[in-house]
Amino acid sequence: MINLILLLHYLHLFCFSEEETARQKVLQSIPANKMGSPEDLVGAVIYLASNDSSYTTGTDLCVDGAYTAI
Repeated sequence: MINLILLLHYLHLFCFSEEETARQKVLQSIPANKMGSPEDLVGAVIYLASNDSSYTTGTDLCVDGAYTAI
């Protein structure tokens, strides 16, 4: 089985965008009120790479600032 880390709306996806309006619109839709950063993924990656996740299989782990929770 494969586990996935699902990420949406991370800052690096917008770093080349000159469209500040689009960035602000996306930011307003994220309950955490911030764009994700690579540091936000560290805990999920460490968990899935560790023995603590040995019984975790076929999981989609959303790291998205609660965007998919709404």
